Order: sequence, then C-alpha cells, then structure tokens
Amino acid sequence: MFSETPLTEITNPEASVQGLRNDNPDNWHDHEFYYKARIGETINSKYQVKASIGSGMFSTVFLAKTLLPECEQEIAIKIPRKNDLMLRSAKYREHLCLVMESLDLNLRQITNKYGRNRGINLKTICVYAHQLMVALQHLAHCGIFHCDIKPDNIMVTKSRRSIKLCDFGVAMFARDQTPSAETPYLVSPSYRAPEIILGVAPYSHQIDMWSAGCCLYELYTGKFLFPVATNNGLLKQQMELKGAFPKAMLKKGAFTGMHFNENFEFRQLDPVTKLETLRSMASFNVKTSCLSDLTGEDGALMSRFKNLLERMLTLDPSKRITPDEALKHPFLKSVCK
Repeated sequence: MFSETPLTEITNPEASVQGLRNDNPDNWHDHEFYYKARIGETINSKYQVKASIGSGMFSTVFLAKTLLPECEQEIAIKIPRKNDLMLRSAKYREHLCLVMESLDLNLRQITNKYGRNRGINLKTICVYAHQLMVALQHLAHCGIFHCDIKPDNIMVTKSRRSIKLCDFGVAMFARDQTPSAETPYLVSPSYRAPEIILGVAPYSHQIDMWSAGCCLYELYTGKFLFPVATNNGLLKQQMELKGAFPKAMLKKGAFTGMHFNENFEFRQLDPVTKLETLRSMASFNVKTSCLSDLTGEDGALMSRFKNLLERMLTLDPSKRITPDEALKHPFLKSVCK
C-alpha cells in the first residue's frame, strides 16, 4: 500500500535539476536505492515530474506530465528500487521506469473517503464488480494469476466510473507454478484462498476469484471478511463461515497436516502465559448463510449480491463460480439495466 508523502517543493527546480544532472550517480537514489525525483525534473526529455504519488516496499510512483504538445496529459511513472535485475534493463539513471495512465484513488481509499468505513452503495459495487470480472476473465484467458487482488491494488479513475486492476508484481503464469516453502503465503492474508493454505495444487485462476469475493464484501461493509493474519486462523474463520472442508480437498492438500490431525488443530496464544496452545475442533458453528448479516435498502439486488458472494467464496475451487459464469450472474447483469 502506498503512503501519500508528497515531494518537498523546491524554490528553483530547474537549477536543482540541472545540478543533479552533473552530480554523482550515487545521488540519483537514496540509501535504500529508491529513485529521488525532483519537482520539475525532466525524464528522457518526454516527462516532467510534478509530484510524488507515494512509495511502497518495491517502488515509488510519481505524477508527471508529457512534454509533447500534440498529446499533453498527466501520467504516472512507477520507478522500482534499483537492484541487479533492474540494473540490467535500466533506462534512466540506472532505474527502470514504467510509464502508465495516471489514476486517482484505490478502492480502499474510496471506501474510507466516501463510505466512511461503512462501505459504498450496492449499485456502485455492481458496476465495479462487473469490471473486475471482466479483468479476471481476461487474466484467465491469458493464463495469468494476479496473486494479490485486494482493494489497495484496484485503482479508480478520476471520473469514479471505472476501475483498473494494477500491481502485477507477484503475478505469475499458470504454467510457472513451482511449489515451495513460501507457497502457503501466496496472496495477502485476508484475501488468501483456502486451497493456497492447504496446498491443494496445482492452483487455478479461482484463487483470484476468492480474493475478489473478499474485496466485494469489504467494499459493502467497510470491514475485512477475514480479519486475521495467520494461515491457521484463516482456516478457522473460513470454516466458521462456510463449514467443513471437503475430505477430498483435505486429502489432496500438501500442507493439510500442518493444521489437521483427526480434527482441526487451532493454534492460539494463551493470554496469560503468552504460550501457544492447541485446541482440537471437531465442528464449527456455521451461520445459515455466510453473508446473512448483510442487509440493504434494495432487497432484490441485495439477494442477488449475497448469492454471488456465496458462489465466489465456495471452499472447493472446482465448484467456485468462474469469471465467465459470474458475468452472467443476475447481480452483474443488473449493471446493464
């Protein structure tokens, strides 16, 4: 998630930038190898830096304008931190620059700004969900897993009418799956599909569908569907929401033994001793509907929304709704009316 830390304004940007051009290359980036852009700096004679949009773990993003009179516009430039891989393909001062459309806020920021932490209206979610399913459909057709779908990685245009899926830093081709010790931690925790945690490989594009379902719930309620960070805790909450996992799914999981013996072994810290304890759980109190607490002013539209989420959050990925099926769902067809 990017932090909104604007660049410090400088009195004479041209003089500062001119001095930078003749400076030591080590001054082009900070001690952590983030590129240090200056207000007014011109990149490759094409783009002039206007401000900093923010910085993340792997890169910084700057707002810039094009210097071509025939197509002057605002764009965003994402500059990853300098490392050996990026250095081999570097284009500007030992940094790779990714020029893209300048967008406004992400869906988490939209929810906080307009939903006041209570979520946004269902008709808007219908429009955004339809566009998200189109994106997932396209990724599936291209054989790509996004692997990190969450509100932070879905940008909204300035008109607020369109969303765009972004940040493909951990995306992979379906054919390139390689199980490893890190595999159970693929995807951010609150959006991590159960088959990832259990190691039911090979994974399908349905890992992104699960994440999308978590996002839609969050957009409407303004809160996490699974507010927990550990895989063991996630499995518990997923079963409390949807019931026991199919036995065939557990049998196939490479990591099932980390969480199940004869029953589910729930790990938690003792509040007094601060030591981890194990609690064997043979059953769970499951709600009649995993989304029974959702209510809205439009009963028919809400009913369709809840049904879509139920199908997006099916534990068994082979029975989870696909993007093609979702685009035909009554809730998403509502956007065309």
